[in-house]
This record gives sequence, C-alpha cells and structure tokens, in this order.
Amino acid sequence: MGGGKCWIVQVQTLPRRLSRSSSTASLEQAGQLCWRGKARSPQAVQRLAISWGESEGQVNSPSSIGTRSGVAETIGRQHNPAVMVPGSHTAMLRLYDYFESGNAYKVRLLLHQLELPFERVPVDILKGETRNPAFEKKNLNRRVPVLEWPDGRCLAESNAILLHLAEGTPLLPADPFDRALAMQWMFFEQYSHEPYIAVVRFWHFSGTLDEHRDELAGRVARGYDALDVMERHLAGRDYFAGDRYSVADIALYAYTHVAHEGRFELGPYAKIRAWLERVKAQPRHVGIEDAVGNRGPAASGEGGDPGL
Repeated sequence: MGGGKCWIVQVQTLPRRLSRSSSTASLEQAGQLCWRGKARSPQAVQRLAISWGESEGQVNSPSSIGTRSGVAETIGRQHNPAVMVPGSHTAMLRLYDYFESGNAYKVRLLLHQLELPFERVPVDILKGETRNPAFEKKNLNRRVPVLEWPDGRCLAESNAILLHLAEGTPLLPADPFDRALAMQWMFFEQYSHEPYIAVVRFWHFSGTLDEHRDELAGRVARGYDALDVMERHLAGRDYFAGDRYSVADIALYAYTHVAHEGRFELGPYAKIRAWLERVKAQPRHVGIEDAVGNRGPAASGEGGDPGL
C-alpha cells in the first residue's frame, strides 16, 4: 500500500441507504479501492461513499465490484505522499492558473471534487505573466496550469495533472483497457478538440479575432468535426470511458461547456447537451466561474505572448 495510511470502512458502518454488495472484496481488491488524496478520516470516506453512491446508484470504486443496486464491500482511502507532505496538515498544493482557462478549470474542478485543499495563484496570460523567468522555472513551456507541491515539485499539462491526481480514485478506471480509453479521449481533447474550440473562444474573449481571420473558418470547421465525433460516441452511452464519470469527461467538459463563447452552436448536438447536464450533476461540481481554492498572491509578468 506504499507505506501510507489506509482506512478500511466496512459497509455496516455506512448509512442504511447504501445497500450491501452481494460480492466480497478480496484483500487485493481492498488495496485497489483505497482512494488516494481524497479524504483525511474514515468519516470523510463515508461522506464520499454516500455522495458518489447516490449519484451513480453505487459507490464508484476503481474496481467494478459494485452494481447499480449495491456498493463495494470495502471502501478505503490511502494517504498519497505525492499530494501532501507526510506529517503535514497545513501544507497544500499551489495551482498557478488563469481563471478563464478551460485547462486550468479542469484542475480546479478535480481538486474540488477530490476535496483536496489548494492555493490558487492567478497568472494573467494576457499580460504575459507566464513569460517571466520565475514562472519559466516551474514550466519551461511557459503555460498554465501548473500544479506545485509543497516540496517544490511542479507538474504541467492539464491532462497529466488530472491523471496523477485521479490515480487510485473512482475517476480513473482501474481496468487497463478502460483506463486506456480514458486516455484516448484525453489525447483526443488536446489534439482534435482544444486547438479549435478553445483557441477560437480565446480569440473572441481576448479581442484578437481580427488578427486571425484567415485561420478562423478552418478552426471552426475542425471544432465542429470534434463535436461530431463526440456526438456519435455518446450514442448509447452516458460517459466517454467505460460506464461512469471519469477524468475523460472532465477533460472534454472544460471547453465543450463554454463552446458557445467561441460562437459554436450546440443546439444540434442533443447527446452532448445531455452529457453536459450529467457532468454538471456530479457531486461537488463547480463551474468555471466559481471561486474555489484559497486565493494566493498574483504572479507578476514581463510581457510577451500569452500561454493558455
């Protein structure tokens, strides 16, 4: 179990509205069910079990022991030393982000859903604050978001951050194939979705649309291509990877739900619109404009191109 603390909460200790699973978890499965970086007490484990169980009709454990009418036999949480410094109850993660960035919003959303405390450091990309030497030391690619650990380690790229934080939680499938499917859609988001839907949105709100008129039609067309793929994939399924909400949905939700800000019309995409509502209904969901995390001091910049 990696030397961390793990609470094992038996089903009998959970409220009666969570039914008992007909199957018994083995010790190996119990190890897989430890949720890392989520709760700090058995009571918090119970709260999470209740919230996710009521949302999905079961407890969303990484293994697929539960059914829609039951809950996995054993629910645990493992302290993740990659998230919190061992023995520390005050140190917290620090997120460098730009509030309007969908990539930064992904990380805020997941941190909030996993109940991980964090400090948010605003970085104004329009003022070039990702281009100063201090920020470059945290991310050589000079883009947000960047997540910094109390020991100084930094991780960039929104979907890499999602994969790391979700490790060992119900939001990252334990089954190797389902996990690969989640990654497939996260790669799709960064290669076939974000460069078009997110970029066109950025041109609109940053007031730089006129500078990119020659590119606009092509970007818009490719954005609709991505939406077409998503709409077809959601035919007959509720989520993008496996049968439950995961980091793949978080990755794609971030820019899809604000696609209208780039003048993309979602009216014809009934399945996407229904999926957006399912994502929005998840426990501890927060919107892109919701203030979460502790506000830290703003970064300073020296000008330059924005890093979104």
